[in-house]
Amino acid sequence: MLSGKQIQLGDIPPVSVHDSPFYGVDGWVKRAEDVLLAVPLLLACAVPWLAIAIASKLEIPGPVLYRQKRYGLNRAIINGLQV
Repeated sequence: MLSGKQIQLGDIPPVSVHDSPFYGVDGWVKRAEDVLLAVPLLLACAVPWLAIAIASKLEIPGPVLYRQKRYGLNRAIINGLQV
């Protein structure tokens, strides 16, 4: 870890994992890079996913996404995705 703080608690040297090396402009650049790379990749993946979903819907009866009943508080039924 490049910028982690090391402290001493008795004989145990814990390492902080909450510190980030991305402060100020570096943080903004990293966030912009993440978004600018993720959006085109997700859009490129969406095309095959949509084609697979359409083909699945045409070939197999029932919903494209699996929906499972779950039981919550006092055995109340909780429905999952409704697509």
